[in-house]
Amino acid sequence: MKTLYFVRHSKSSWEVEAISDMDRTLNERGIQDAVQSAQFLREQGRFPEVVLSSPANRALHTALIFSRILSIPYSALRIYGELYSGSLKDIEILIRSLPKASTSAMLFGHNPTFTDFVNRCLDHRIDKIPTTGIVALQFKTDYWDSIEFEAELQFIDYPKKRK
Repeated sequence: MKTLYFVRHSKSSWEVEAISDMDRTLNERGIQDAVQSAQFLREQGRFPEVVLSSPANRALHTALIFSRILSIPYSALRIYGELYSGSLKDIEILIRSLPKASTSAMLFGHNPTFTDFVNRCLDHRIDKIPTTGIVALQFKTDYWDSIEFEAELQFIDYPKKRK
């Protein structure tokens, strides 16, 4: 069995108008939500072995917060442009290239791509992954490189759900 966690970046700041989309930072609420969501995963005993992030500042910052709280070494973090601007096929290729020995991975990225990918894997639809939303999917396979994208939903979590 393999488990994938799709995490949409936390709430970002729109304070600086002249900043590029790639460079937008997290706002205060986004930082707080990332901390609380990572603590939720820690309490659930969910510790992915591999972390992949979009290079966008807001996604990478979210990934770093989760990694720190989950005691995942920063050396386990990989940055992929495909998680910022890639297609569903690009994400599929990334997943199929995950380390063979790992049983779980966490991907940090953006909508609508993440919601579209999750919906591709499920037999029912979710509306959208909210900011700092986590979708955990389990796949009945032992090998990333031959994974079929039909999954069982383990859970969907997001900050407002826990309030």
